Amino acid sequence: MLTASGYSERVDSPRTRTPRDPAQPLAGTNIVVGVSGGIAAYKAAELVRLLDKAGASVDVAMTAHAQEFIGAMTFQALTRRPVFTNLFSLTEEANIGHIALADRADLVIIAPATANTIARLAAGMSDDALAAIVLATT
Repeated sequence: MLTASGYSERVDSPRTRTPRDPAQPLAGTNIVVGVSGGIAAYKAAELVRLLDKAGASVDVAMTAHAQEFIGAMTFQALTRRPVFTNLFSLTEEANIGHIALADRADLVIIAPATANTIARLAAGMSDDALAAIVLATT
């Protein structure tokens, strides 16, 4: 949809949906949370918890360094969904799983976004699950 300012947004974007339940303003929203390996990685658990509480469907992708600060099981317990830690362990990888995950995401959040992760994304390096998902998002 084209707005007066010329900005184009998807018709089905979270901003154009009317939430069904005011207690869950993100109901029906698919969010991918990427966790990279900084000391603040443990804070991503609170972010994921709040997004889930607001009704969002949350998938988590972690870099190898993020797993040195917080375990994938923490996010799996919070989201009740598998956590993507390895590009080749994506459950749907036979169907190009990182592409499917990127396509259904309404929003991708990287928290914390370390300088290393930002540089790798800027260079187009997709050598882990998080980078592959982010770079496949259009």
